[in-house]
Amino acid sequence: AWGTSEGSAQQITEAFWIAKSEGLEPPQFEQPQYNMLHRNRFESEYFPIFNPPYNIGTTIWSPLRSGFLTGKYLKSIPDDSRATQEGYEWLIDDLAERKERGEFEVVSKLVDYAKSIGCTPAQLALGWCLKNPNVSTILMGATTASQIEENMGCIDVAKQLTDENLAELEEILGNKPESWMGPGWTDFFRMNAALVIPRQLSGVSPRVWRLGRLDRRLPRQQHPATSARKRTTYRQALALGNHAEELG
Repeated sequence: AWGTSEGSAQQITEAFWIAKSEGLEPPQFEQPQYNMLHRNRFESEYFPIFNPPYNIGTTIWSPLRSGFLTGKYLKSIPDDSRATQEGYEWLIDDLAERKERGEFEVVSKLVDYAKSIGCTPAQLALGWCLKNPNVSTILMGATTASQIEENMGCIDVAKQLTDENLAELEEILGNKPESWMGPGWTDFFRMNAALVIPRQLSGVSPRVWRLGRLDRRLPRQQHPATSARKRTTYRQALALGNHAEELG
């Protein structure tokens, strides 16, 4: 088995189908950065490859954002922290940029929230990652045995986090990516664009055409319509979109 690290969704799908066409083993996992403050690629761009036929697993890195999500950098830079180690000088500038983006205020709220539910900030950040069903494995770095023991407590925290907890955390984070709706179609739906279709192409209502050609890989719960009647309308829109593409 083999995988990739920080490959784009397009690169991964291309590698998958090239391997399949040549009778080779396709990629089975991806190693991306993923944490409370770095979400878009994992939750949006990679959404299709977590589903059939790809079913890509993940091993995420930097779940604590280089220790930033522990809250230890809020007041100062600890002498024994990664930011003081040789080769990590870049982290000083990175912390300054995070302060400008308002991430210090977000982490401060996360620290308070962790206290309110009886866990450490690190356990909260790791437990939050574990709640995502598309996270297969978490890479955790530690410099002491006590850090490993503390971090492993994230398993119990993940089990205790409720939907209400997750909703409250979303309010604090304020960075949830938009739901994936297929390449180019998120903006299309936001704008509620209405296309002008030659009458001979369709014979269906303008509402059907506005649904457009969504990607077939979307699971049903992601579709804009769920009733039997609306699913029929959706299938009509798919067929119409395909026909329009063939005509150029």
